[in-house]
Amino acid sequence: MERSWQVSFEELRNPDEFMMVRNGGYFIEWECGADLSADTIEARWQVVGSAVSQRESNGEES
Repeated sequence: MERSWQVSFEELRNPDEFMMVRNGGYFIEWECGADLSADTIEARWQVVGSAVSQRESNGEES
């Protein structure tokens, strides 16, 4: 019996389950059956802040 995508993604509310992400090459996946393709991730990508690298925060040049 196939699980619906809602059930698969619901399990990812558990931080321990979410942290079990695996790189599938063109997608990421979890043991619960949830997965996201690179296309889906890129299409829904939202920048919410800017990251500062460790080197920049230490005053080093890239």
